[in-house]
Amino acid sequence: MVSSQLTALIENKSFKSSKNYFQFPKNPPNETSDTLELDFSDTFGPLPLPAGNSEIPSDDPVVIYSRSHSLVGPTPCVSHLLNLRKLTICETDESLEDFSDVIDKEIEEEDSENGCKLECSEELGDLVKTVDNDLALKIYIKARATPKVVAAFAERKEFDKILIYSKQVGYSPDYLFLLQTILRSDPQGAVNFALMMSQMEGGCPVDYNTITDLFLQRNLIREATAFLLDVLKPNLPEHAHLQTKVLEINLVTFPNVADAILTNGMFSHYDRPRIAQLCEKAGLYVRALQVASCQISNVSL
Repeated sequence: MVSSQLTALIENKSFKSSKNYFQFPKNPPNETSDTLELDFSDTFGPLPLPAGNSEIPSDDPVVIYSRSHSLVGPTPCVSHLLNLRKLTICETDESLEDFSDVIDKEIEEEDSENGCKLECSEELGDLVKTVDNDLALKIYIKARATPKVVAAFAERKEFDKILIYSKQVGYSPDYLFLLQTILRSDPQGAVNFALMMSQMEGGCPVDYNTITDLFLQRNLIREATAFLLDVLKPNLPEHAHLQTKVLEINLVTFPNVADAILTNGMFSHYDRPRIAQLCEKAGLYVRALQVASCQISNVSL
């Protein structure tokens, strides 16, 4: 039915071809044609007239070319934005350079070459992120959108850069939330991030017991053990509870690991009666006697 109606319309010539309304110049825009008939007002809107000149022909090929070309070509700033893909975040052997200064310098150099000043903003970064995460990160850094920068580094699993960048800009992210986020997809990455936090100046922003519980809630015994064995190396009295905890969780799940810890004498402040009891339940009878005898000798002293 539709095809028959179209056929009837064509035969009756009840419509006008677009060729009768739009005839684009075949010659370069600087050349004119006396036979050119154009009506662009419906498509491009009325032509703004410069001051002092109220009669500029809207059908002039130069005018038509300039008005139509603006709709199909990228603006200098858009081209400049695409050129930002070439920017890189520089690194040194020991630590990253100041991110913001690096991006500022590179964008200024790009501005001088293109003659167009690009103003980065968080909104621009959000827009670009839909198509290019790397470029969005550079824009966030330039725009000082610190939370977005931290989130972008977390997505890229560049956890060391989170700590370095936060320190450089004086920002304190929600470290516990970051750790939980990392833990969902990358348990070993979470261990590394937790260890990096433990080495921060001023102390770890999340207490060791909370970090350990996060691992244990997901039954990540090995990851919790790896974290605790590293942070408890100083063998301090205030870590007695954590020493007991790491021995407890391994005596229940991996007795050979707990036995190795006790054999190496890594800890001195754990709850000996409790650990001796768990050693006996795990079938480590000799170890249970040794732990209990150490407790008796300490009491006698």
